[in-house]
Amino acid sequence: MIRWLRSHPLTGFVVLAYVGSWVFWVPFIPLQRLIPTQSYNYAAAGAGQLALLAGPFLASLIMTRLTTGSLRTWVSSFKRWRVPPASYALALIAIPVVIMAASAVLPGKEAGTPSFVGPAVVIGPLIQAVAFLIGGPIQEEVGWRGFALPILQERLRPLQAAVVLGLIWGGWHLPQFFVSAWETPHNNVGDVLGFFAFTVTSSIVISWITNLARGSVLLAILAHNSINWALTTWSGITGQQATTIWPATAGMAVLAVVALIATRGRLGLATPAESASAEPANG
Repeated sequence: MIRWLRSHPLTGFVVLAYVGSWVFWVPFIPLQRLIPTQSYNYAAAGAGQLALLAGPFLASLIMTRLTTGSLRTWVSSFKRWRVPPASYALALIAIPVVIMAASAVLPGKEAGTPSFVGPAVVIGPLIQAVAFLIGGPIQEEVGWRGFALPILQERLRPLQAAVVLGLIWGGWHLPQFFVSAWETPHNNVGDVLGFFAFTVTSSIVISWITNLARGSVLLAILAHNSINWALTTWSGITGQQATTIWPATAGMAVLAVVALIATRGRLGLATPAESASAEPANG
């Protein structure tokens, strides 16, 4: 088994990520009906955190150790924060702007009184920005953009790699479509298609940011967190409940097109010549 994982790093990672997460999500689907209402959200959150840790997070640890013999690169990717300022601007500003702008143009149904009023308009989003980090971005991005993306980009063109990773990322979420507590709209086949379109466009954007940041997983985490934050914060500020993922998908699609035009399809991935010339400076 270990020999197979070493010789098939990408497939091995995907298998471990899916199995590690689905072993918690899938049993929860039939059991959720037996959980008392007052405890349901806590139980769902607990199952979700276990799925995240046992999925892409643990898979990235195992596969990095097996393929490199060390976790030094795994740890260093978290600490790489001295990156081009544009990568921060894209991760922290551009993503929320396009998602909220699209949500304003294509609003959802009114959900009642906004939950962020008065001082909470400032404090609430700040608290959410920190809380959301442990709700998925950290556990996921060490795997998706930290481990899988570099391998895919060695085998495929940057755009192809991003699309394939987006499909893998979307497929990994499939059991959540049967979990009532999942906040992403999941009512019909259209929602499933919309979500895959969302993960593909988001994958293109996050891959661009990660490449621009010289492979920094930290920036991938911040970009992923901005997506989650923008979706929830918009609802809290406006009182509008998202009934479909398509508006957010449209916003990310616009940013993905910008990425493709600005980088001529390379999504910020340095050419071999550029990498070679930058190596002495980075060393």
